Amino acid sequence: MSKNNKWTEEQLAFLVVCRTKKQTWENIAFSMEEKFGIWRSPANIGTKYRNLFDVDFAKEFTPEQIEFITGCYLNHFSMKKILNGYNEQFGHKINKSNIDEVVKRHLATEKKVEVEIKTIKTKIKERKKMKTKRTALKWSKKEDEMIMACKSRKEAFALPLQSRTESAIRNRWQKLKGESKAVKPEQKTVKKKKIHGNNGRKYTPRWTKEQDYDLILNFYELSIDEARNRFNRPYGVIASRLEKLVDSTKPEHISMLVEASKEIKSRKKAQNPTPKKSRRTLRKERKKAKKEAKLKAKLQKIRGE
Repeated sequence: MSKNNKWTEEQLAFLVVCRTKKQTWENIAFSMEEKFGIWRSPANIGTKYRNLFDVDFAKEFTPEQIEFITGCYLNHFSMKKILNGYNEQFGHKINKSNIDEVVKRHLATEKKVEVEIKTIKTKIKERKKMKTKRTALKWSKKEDEMIMACKSRKEAFALPLQSRTESAIRNRWQKLKGESKAVKPEQKTVKKKKIHGNNGRKYTPRWTKEQDYDLILNFYELSIDEARNRFNRPYGVIASRLEKLVDSTKPEHISMLVEASKEIKSRKKAQNPTPKKSRRTLRKERKKAKKEAKLKAKLQKIRGE
């Protein structure tokens, strides 16, 4: 290539301005010939641009532009109406492939959220099935004695019976206590004073939105004792509430699951920070940033900023 055809900084800045206005490589080729008197093929211009930048400014859209395109598409506007409306709204033309790309990204994002929700629900259902499919083990005499020694179900839940689920322990405790009462000698009936109101029963307070979100976010990080202390409820009640939230079709519960999923991902990412970059990589990045800053300054000069 002769010296006359060598790319100058002014020509590079002009190339960036044209591409930012979403001009095609062919249009840029004619514009450059008109301005600088030098003809470069569209393919040559495109190759030069891609060697300079990782991002194609012609394909970048602002949130406002993305919202306009996706809104028109979802309301079943024709392609012609979207193109004309965009040109009228934002002052420059785009083509069908630009619209296809924006809509494709939007639908991919929505699909990704749906997949995340479906994955969470599937995992919970699989765990539930695994619990129901477990083969029932015969209770040993030692296990029965340990349960009978407990004064309440809460104490029985804390026993080191790792092969037993909480629901199994609850059922066994009730069965054994019922049998022990049946074999006791009859006692004289003693009249009890009448208790007004709720007849002495204790009511568990309702779950708040804050507690529901805390449960979804932290349940699998807590031990049984930690979960009981945190939510002040039996472990079985806590687990049942989680299953209800995961299986719920209410919009507020679904949005809560999505938000918790994002926060869990962010938490895991923070626990595994990205490795430090090598000196060579940092040197390349500084060189690239310096080059881009220089082009940006030239661009601003041409624009008169």
